[in-house]
Amino acid sequence: MPALSLTKKASDKQIAYNMSMDSRLIFGATELNIDPETLKDINAVTLFVYAVLFLALIGLVVWKAAPFIHKERQKSRLAKREAANAIWFDHIESELHCGHDKIRIEPNSFEHFVCKIIFKTPGKYTKDLDIFDEADEAKGVKETKRGVEQAVRRLNKKAKVLGLKEDLFKRSKERTSVNDEYRQRIVNN
Repeated sequence: MPALSLTKKASDKQIAYNMSMDSRLIFGATELNIDPETLKDINAVTLFVYAVLFLALIGLVVWKAAPFIHKERQKSRLAKREAANAIWFDHIESELHCGHDKIRIEPNSFEHFVCKIIFKTPGKYTKDLDIFDEADEAKGVKETKRGVEQAVRRLNKKAKVLGLKEDLFKRSKERTSVNDEYRQRIVNN
């Protein structure tokens, strides 16, 4: 190559010019003479490689996102299962709910006040006097000595309609509480 041959007589300007010409030739684009059939094969292979890389990328994204999606689905399933087993009392609408089923309770009745007071603290026994006090605040409720006991019996009969096998409420010496079997299913509304 004549551009690379340097003589002692060459000036510095000539050396710089020759080196810049060589760098242009080295990095210049070359023309490829490829027949169209070979070019089609190369394009097909390139397209196949890009498709495989694209599918691998999608697989990686799914692999990384799948645990998150699975956790979210488990949470929603658990919430649905808990809602299907939950027992709560809506004191505004005066309805006793068990899962997706509900029964209407007469507002301002002893049954209503029994549910309202007991569902506030389902883990504790509630004295009959507390229910009488709540009923006194809402005038028009007839008080009898056995009124709470009879209301609990009526509520237990209505709870059977909701599909409960055991009594929802239990009584013990003028005190009422949620049955131990259902205590874990009580949800505050």
